Amino acid sequence: MVIKMRKIVLVSILTVLLLTNTVSAYTEKYCLDNTTLRITITKELCDKKGCENITINEDKICDYGCNQNSNECYQNPLIRLFVASLIIFAILFISYKVIKR
Repeated sequence: MVIKMRKIVLVSILTVLLLTNTVSAYTEKYCLDNTTLRITITKELCDKKGCENITINEDKICDYGCNQNSNECYQNPLIRLFVASLIIFAILFISYKVIKR
């Protein structure tokens, strides 16, 4: 329930930000630790009075760990194993068909 409410608030803020005059915006991702990926969205909003920076932080829990090099969450190891097995099977199948000719 808390996560849904947090997402609703985040979507509402982003919608307001998109509907206003935006001068610049950027997103940064980095690992806080081995299990948490932080996504930081910063926008500079300007109107007649001046400019203001708005920063939104969202922490994403990485179930299989956070990759410090690519700043992304690791995928499920079973999915990686399935994809690798599928590639190996395809290579063996194609090799068998080529050799059988």
